[in-house]
Amino acid sequence: MTVARAMTVPADAGEGREVANGAPWRRVDMAGTCSLGLYGDPAAQAAALARAVEPYEVRASRTGHAGDGEPLEPDTAPGADTAPGPDAAPGADTAPGLGTAPGDATVPPDVLLAWSPRGTLAWDEIQGDTGDGRIVARRGREVFLLAGDASCSIPEPLVPHARVDVSGAFPLRRLLADVTWPAVQHAALQHGGLVAHASAVSIGSRGLLIGGWSESGKTELALGLLELGAAFVSDKWTVLTPAGDLAAFPSRITLRPWTMPFLPRLRATMRGARRVRLLAAMSAERALPVLEHGARRLPLGEVLVPAVRRGGGLAARVPLAHDVLVDAYGGAATSPFRVAVSLVRTPVGAPAAREVDGVGFARRLASSAAYERGAYWSLARRRDHLVGSGSMSAQEAEHEIVLAETGRLERALSDARVLEVRAPFGIDPRRVADVVLPWL
Repeated sequence: MTVARAMTVPADAGEGREVANGAPWRRVDMAGTCSLGLYGDPAAQAAALARAVEPYEVRASRTGHAGDGEPLEPDTAPGADTAPGPDAAPGADTAPGLGTAPGDATVPPDVLLAWSPRGTLAWDEIQGDTGDGRIVARRGREVFLLAGDASCSIPEPLVPHARVDVSGAFPLRRLLADVTWPAVQHAALQHGGLVAHASAVSIGSRGLLIGGWSESGKTELALGLLELGAAFVSDKWTVLTPAGDLAAFPSRITLRPWTMPFLPRLRATMRGARRVRLLAAMSAERALPVLEHGARRLPLGEVLVPAVRRGGGLAARVPLAHDVLVDAYGGAATSPFRVAVSLVRTPVGAPAAREVDGVGFARRLASSAAYERGAYWSLARRRDHLVGSGSMSAQEAEHEIVLAETGRLERALSDARVLEVRAPFGIDPRRVADVVLPWL
């Protein structure tokens, strides 16, 4: 199934796409499977960007400049019109560089983040906050997500070499999670790879993929396996390369404090500022039931309790850099995909594992990934409402992505051992790991 379409940019989009002249652009290549370009990014965000793309590095591109400087490629800079000719088949892979390994620094990146010094634009139409905390605006045929005076453009889904224009101090985490990373993940399909909603570890020469619904315990099972001798690969999102290897995808790693008594090897590395953050998170975790009880007694308790739970839950987590887990357990840049775990959260009971067919798990993995990208697809639907859907609506594009990822996963899982692991959440993760190891 083809998921690529040619990129077209309206002729009147020029002012909304201005960037500083002659600024060099840089790229982040992710295991030869997908790539991100950075152009004109503020120096003040350099450290935050470097952390956000771990374990990968931001490197200079050999293709010179973007914008009004030297083009990324002749006639194929982001924003160039690369529509297919009249004889092109519908859905044909007609975009320049499509199918070329994204690690090749002579081709444009899959997604280019371009920062602009421009001030606040005059909007033609604004969509207010509908309860999701997002405000969207249209200028001409371009659509932007707003954050105060800052904005970032919302690209059309499935556009090869997509471009996201950023102005002002747009929050980096929202920029990446809501818009950029989903677009980069979808691009992996164009290169024969995949980004799965799963964690991954390496045991010996075998890569183990851990998938499951949000909050099912993927990170905790990975930590349990790490404590028992595995090496760290990735958390939450994992690249499945065209060669069949597992590799990291940039993702924020968060640790729940209740797991720490079960993780002595990691706990030994928690010193200084890390230990202070851990103690603060443990305090927030202990205070959460008290706060919830107090909120229920207030007149608007039913409204306040979910908000307290969300805020307290976020506070009761410890963010960790990729290299923290590598330092504690060792790491593997890539690992051949050999075993998959479908993690099923149960209310009670002892952990148990059994071998299952991979077809059902492929569907579950693809559907959980689509759910996790919900903010991206919500913005894509807003874009459809404001400027139309072109040849494919956001709903159609999401469906096509799910089908393509399901097919790719079915093929990958056909060569792997697939386990269903059933376990309650909140128990010693090493107990869950213990039922996996005999199958390896």
